[in-house]
Amino acid sequence: MSSKILLLLCLVQFAHAAGSSFASNNPFGSVLSSVLLCFAGSVIQNLMLGIPLAKPFENSNLILILILIWYLMHFCPLDLFTRLLTFIPIRVALIVLKEVYRIKCILFGLKLAASLFPNAWFVIIAGGSIRGCGSMVLKPFVHQIVGLGTPRIEFHRPTFTTKFSILMSCVFTLQVKGMLNVNLSSLSLIFTVLMLTFQLLFLFTDQTDPLAPLENSLAAIFLRHPDQTASTSGNERKKKSD
Repeated sequence: MSSKILLLLCLVQFAHAAGSSFASNNPFGSVLSSVLLCFAGSVIQNLMLGIPLAKPFENSNLILILILIWYLMHFCPLDLFTRLLTFIPIRVALIVLKEVYRIKCILFGLKLAASLFPNAWFVIIAGGSIRGCGSMVLKPFVHQIVGLGTPRIEFHRPTFTTKFSILMSCVFTLQVKGMLNVNLSSLSLIFTVLMLTFQLLFLFTDQTDPLAPLENSLAAIFLRHPDQTASTSGNERKKKSD
């Protein structure tokens, strides 16, 4: 529930920043997009694995709770509910619970994919990854529904959460397949602490992606176009001759 609350909170804050009144003008569309975003990972994985798309929505009580939270976030007097959730101690507690739940979702996703496609490594890794960052992938579609424009497409420029979810899914897959001799509980604890540390770092600082320097260094080595290499070599020779 903590992860769903934070997803709804981010959506509400983005709408307020954009000056959108979609929730008041079209409450049905706003509720639909909010609930869809909360179950994004499950919906995308079910679509990928051929499981009924309606399965994530079978818990009626949970849907009603999400609708109540949506209502309080948008229409609570003086924005008291939203202000309460943005209070730093409560925000930190929600982030802790969210990261614990993310690890659980990744493990569930890859185990479900492995049970259906035991020899399809890419499907297993994708199943775990999408359960860890499904909301990021589906966010552009949700933003279109509520009229907030199109944010950054996750496949074009993945966020740190998406990158780390893929990394965790790869490592967990190796462990589940017996190729990594590490206790699953210990591995889960390590990744939970790492994700929690980074998320708190993002909350209290301007840091957005700790993996960016490593990516840039590797890209300069392995993804450099031959024309760029030739141009750089030519410039260096010209400088030496001068």
